[in-house]
Amino acid sequence: MAIDLAARLPDARGRRRRRDWAQATVISIGLGLILFVTFVPVLLMLFMSVRSRGQILTSLWSLPNPVLWTNYVRGWQGIEPFIVNSILYCTAAIIPIVLFTSLTGFAMGTMRIPGKEVLFYAILALMMIPGILTLFPRMSLIYQFNLVNTPWALVLPWAAGGQVLGVFLMRTAFEGVHIEIREAAYVDGATHFQQYAQVCLPLVWPMAVTLAIMNFVALYNDLVWPLIVMQERAKQVVAVGLLDFTAYVGTSDLGPQMAGYAIASLPLLLVFLFGMRYYIAGISSGAVKM
Repeated sequence: MAIDLAARLPDARGRRRRRDWAQATVISIGLGLILFVTFVPVLLMLFMSVRSRGQILTSLWSLPNPVLWTNYVRGWQGIEPFIVNSILYCTAAIIPIVLFTSLTGFAMGTMRIPGKEVLFYAILALMMIPGILTLFPRMSLIYQFNLVNTPWALVLPWAAGGQVLGVFLMRTAFEGVHIEIREAAYVDGATHFQQYAQVCLPLVWPMAVTLAIMNFVALYNDLVWPLIVMQERAKQVVAVGLLDFTAYVGTSDLGPQMAGYAIASLPLLLVFLFGMRYYIAGISSGAVKM
């Protein structure tokens, strides 16, 4: 009996290895197909960005001949001021988002404040309100304060809108810091602000970078709000600039238009590239306590 069991073990292990290999192969093929479908529009955009209108309409799937790199020059000329505006506006909004939410998250996550749970859940309840419902009240405030067509019309609502999710993420991150670390800082004479700035914030920095990246992507792609509060073309953001790109290159010149789309995506790629390490650490920090 023992001999039969010993003989069957290698076969069982072999079958298990073959089953695991087959499952891994199916999963890999499925993920590869999903990735391919996801990148098809991007590849098509890049493919069209170096072609003339005639090449796009007559031979879209053939190799471009000649390759028109001048499309990127024209695309940059049409989209450059809007990219600069978007980067400046988004940066000005992200700084108060990270600053205020980290301060609030530290207070709610580490300090004993009467009624802080009620206040925290009240803040979370704001996440249940669709943003479209607050569109008209925000617009009324902007018009009443005469902020229309100024950078403040974008920066202030953007900074206020990022507080809810930021408070939730930062409180969760600060709660993950061991209490012994804060107690050691308190014994050494550190004030609450010193505990926040010198002890806790460096430990939750990946979450702060994650919050900044998430808000930058959302604000950089915002279209509706800038259309409402910005009237001068020179002050518009990149999403609106791409919408009206044909006014610069012509309604039928698809090559420079696709090149403009490709150039407009570069700031997002660069932000994620340089912040990817912190972004991944911030996303996974909830699973491991610091």
